[in-house]
Amino acid sequence: MNDMNVDDVFETTRIPRGTVLYKGMRSVTCKTVLNSVKYFFVTEDVNVAKLYANRDLCQYRASRQLKLFNMTSANIRKLLLSDTILSFEDKRIIAMVTGVEVKKRDQALYFSGIHPKMREYLLDCSQGERFSHHNTNKIACIRMCAMFANLGYDGYFANNMQSVFHAGAFHKEIMLCNASDVLEVVRSSVPVLSKTQLKKDGVLTMLKLYAKRSKTFLTMFNDMNVTLVVAPGMAVKMYSEQDPLSNQETLQMVRNTLDLDITVYVKDLANIKTLVKMVFDRFDAVCNHFVDLLNQEYDDLNVRLVSRCRTDQIGGCLVAARKQGFPFMNRDVFSVKQYFILFPDQTEIELMDVVVVFQDGRAPSLHKTMSNATGFPLPTRGYLADELWTMIKIDTLGQSELNKKRHPVTGKEKQKGIKDLYRLKYLSQNNNQLTKYNGVVVHLINILKKKEYSNTVKAQRLRDVISVFL
Repeated sequence: MNDMNVDDVFETTRIPRGTVLYKGMRSVTCKTVLNSVKYFFVTEDVNVAKLYANRDLCQYRASRQLKLFNMTSANIRKLLLSDTILSFEDKRIIAMVTGVEVKKRDQALYFSGIHPKMREYLLDCSQGERFSHHNTNKIACIRMCAMFANLGYDGYFANNMQSVFHAGAFHKEIMLCNASDVLEVVRSSVPVLSKTQLKKDGVLTMLKLYAKRSKTFLTMFNDMNVTLVVAPGMAVKMYSEQDPLSNQETLQMVRNTLDLDITVYVKDLANIKTLVKMVFDRFDAVCNHFVDLLNQEYDDLNVRLVSRCRTDQIGGCLVAARKQGFPFMNRDVFSVKQYFILFPDQTEIELMDVVVVFQDGRAPSLHKTMSNATGFPLPTRGYLADELWTMIKIDTLGQSELNKKRHPVTGKEKQKGIKDLYRLKYLSQNNNQLTKYNGVVVHLINILKKKEYSNTVKAQRLRDVISVFL
C-alpha cells in the first residue's frame, strides 16, 4: 500500500493552512504544558469545543495544510479490510471504537468492564455505533497514528457519527498525530509542545522561534568589535531546514543534532579578560530573557537558567588561551561558557555553548539571507565547508585524545566524525564553488560503508585519501 497513492484508496479530507481549530480544556488552562500531544483532539466547531471547556477554551491555527483520513463508515471498512501494518488486535479496537464491522452486542461485551451501562446492549444485534471513552480512544489513536504515519496522514477527520451510546450522536472531531508539527497557538504563534518534547527538542524549537522573531543574536554585538557565528553542526542543520534539497540519508544525518554551539571571534587581544566578561554578560542577559519568556508562555513550566564555566581564583570565568586543532587550525580558545535549562524535576537540558576565540587572519563571513531567515548568524556555505574540512582533518589525523574520540572509525564518539562528513557532503553537493570537496567526501563516506574492510583498513584508507587531498 505504501507504493500507491492513498487518495486513490481512501477518502481524504484536507484542512487549509491557517484554519483556526478549537479545543476545550476540562481541568487545565491553554498555557499548561500537557504531558503528551501524541494524539490531540481539536475541532473546527467552537460550540463542540465548549462542551469540554470546563476550565479554558483554546484556539490553534494550522501551520500547514492538514491531510486527514476521513472517518466515514465506508472508509473505515476499507481500512479494516486492507493490507496495512495494523495487527488483528489493532483492527479490533478500531472496529470497537468506531462501530464499523461489529454489532452493538460485540461492543457491549468488549466495553462492559469500563462502562457498566454498555451491558444493556449485550443482546443487541444491530450495527455497531461510535463509542468514545478516553482509555479506548487512546489505544485506538496510538495504533492508528502508527499506520497514518506510513500513509502520509496527519490524523483523522470525523463528522457527526450516529451513536446510541452518546444520546443519539457523537459530535464531529479532528484527531492529530503530530500536533507539534502542524499546530500553533493563535495568541502567540508558538507550536503545541508537551513536557516530553520540551525536554527533548522543544527548548531548541522555542529558542529558534525566539531568535527568528527578535533577531537578538544578529544585533547583540553591533557595538563591539567581535563576530558571532553558529558553529558548523547546528549551522548545517539550519541550512537543511531552509533548503532540504538532498537525499534522506544525508538529511537525517545532518539534522540529527541538538547541540547549539556559538563561536564569538574577537579581533583584538587587548583587555581580553574584560572583553570575555562583556560577551558572557550579554549572553547571560539574553538567555535569562528567553527563560523568562518561556515561563510566561507556559504558566506551569517554572524552569530556570543554569550556567557553568571553568572559574578563576575570584570566581569569574577563566580566560586562558589554549590551542584548538593544532597544527591544522591556528585558533586560540580563551573561554567557554555553557547554558542549561533546569526543570523543576531537576532534568537539565543544554541550551547552548558559547566559545570565545581568536584566529589571526580568519574572518567569518555571514550569509545575510539565511541569517535573517533564521535569526541566527549563519556563516556562508564556503566558510562552513572550509571549517568542516579542517575538522575532518583534525578528526582523522589529529593526535590529541579529544581528536581521537571523534575519529569516524575508531573513536568512542565516532558518530560526531561521521556527521562532519555528511555535513560537508550536504554543503558541497550541487554547488559549483564547492565541487573540490564533493568528490572526496563522497569517497570517504563510501570507504566507511565498505563491509569488506576492517576498521584498520578503513582508518588507513581515510588517512591516505585525506593526506593526498591536503
